[in-house]
Amino acid sequence: MRPPSIKSIGLAPCFIILFMLSPAPVSGQPSIVVLPLESEAALDSKSELNERLRDAIGRQMRQPVRDNIEFSLDEARVTFDCDDENARCMAETGRMFRAPFLFWGSIRGYGPFVLSLSGLDVNRESISYSITVQFETTRAMATAMNDVVKSLIDGNEYRPPHRLTAITSQPADANVFLDGELIGQTPLSYSLVNREGGQLVIKKGRYATASQFIENTRGDAPIHFVLERLPIFQPEATDDGVEYQVGGTHSWPLILAITGSVVGAVGLGAGSYYGLENQRLEGEMQANIASQAPTIEKRSIDGVLRQDFEHSQLMANLSFGLGAVALIAGAYGFYKYLKNPDTTVLVDGDRLIYEVRF
Repeated sequence: MRPPSIKSIGLAPCFIILFMLSPAPVSGQPSIVVLPLESEAALDSKSELNERLRDAIGRQMRQPVRDNIEFSLDEARVTFDCDDENARCMAETGRMFRAPFLFWGSIRGYGPFVLSLSGLDVNRESISYSITVQFETTRAMATAMNDVVKSLIDGNEYRPPHRLTAITSQPADANVFLDGELIGQTPLSYSLVNREGGQLVIKKGRYATASQFIENTRGDAPIHFVLERLPIFQPEATDDGVEYQVGGTHSWPLILAITGSVVGAVGLGAGSYYGLENQRLEGEMQANIASQAPTIEKRSIDGVLRQDFEHSQLMANLSFGLGAVALIAGAYGFYKYLKNPDTTVLVDGDRLIYEVRF
């Protein structure tokens, strides 16, 4: 009989110790074993994540899960000289615990976090379950653990809960179409999570149509459109010729013309008033000089009149200047308005058929 090898002699005490430390399986149905999650960062919520993972696997598999497993994934690699992608070696870990199924996982990154879970049928030595999901926070991971495990067991892709995408436009109140269907007006919140594809179209009168192709969005990034104003006249072909429809507004020249005229008239009126006031004050100063009043009194009156005269002269100059500028602006507004009126024109070749002013 060949004596046992040194390697087998060295591993025997390890197996004995591991079996002594591992809790005995519950009576009846064998217990599933879930190894503690391996993580790069020191996570305060790691114990909570492990507990939620065990509870979720037991609930989805409808089998008891053994508690208080301290045997780590690193220890499994060292003990059986394998990695977590080697089904045979991981099955050895499951047999060590006399478990029908073994699950393990890891958390990579420091935010966002990538959760990877795997599981195998110990008897078949085949990795039957595998899933990888990314989370922004460990809190989100803990909250979604049951849904992730359900996707793991069912073999489906994990789809996060629907989040609403903010869709806005400048200007607002634009119609929003998704694949040709009207879904609302901006600003709008709508779920676009995990769409395989779709055309988002924004339409608003007198503005150019904007669009964006939606593909595999996570639903957390807002979408904003800046709509381009269309030119004033938009030609459209008709049976009778070319019809030019108004696509904008020409209100600003008319507003400028009216405002300039009013401000100009007020300015000229104020300038005229202060001009007459200057003449009156100048006459009073002449009369004061010719009066027979004492010199001291004449100087006092002359100082007051001269101060009022300078103030009135300044106001007259400012009023006339402001009035002149306003009248020039008003004249420019009238010129622009008369040059480009709001019209709808139907032409046939070079011949004008009719014109409607409104």
